[in-house]
Amino acid sequence: MHHPWRRFRDEWGHVNLTFKPLEDDFHALTDGKTVWMDLYILQVEKRCAIAHEIVHLERGEHCKQGDPAEVRADRIAAGRLVPLEALTQAIIWSDDLDEVADELWVTPKIARARIDILRPVEILTIARLIADLRD
Repeated sequence: MHHPWRRFRDEWGHVNLTFKPLEDDFHALTDGKTVWMDLYILQVEKRCAIAHEIVHLERGEHCKQGDPAEVRADRIAAGRLVPLEALTQAIIWSDDLDEVADELWVTPKIARARIDILRPVEILTIARLIADLRD
């Protein structure tokens, strides 16, 4: 299992982490020296936000990136947070995105990002498993 908080501590310990209320529905922001995280978000949102911000730190990206940078960061974070086997089992169990996200301990946005990066062969495998269960 990927531990984003441990990774942040071990690899990004020189970056300050500050909890405070954030505007505009941001869960977290970074300028490369500090990560600001919303004080009022849930633990699962914090887990996903720190994984997302780590991607920005790795890529040297800073606050309020354009949509392509945000989508890319979500997809990379999702790939790290959600192993294919866990995603497969969650999708077999439920077709509701909120339930899948809850099962995977990620936000629905990150669950959707993980689904979006499935390769065609992975989609086919999951579809076959679901079809086999319904037969």
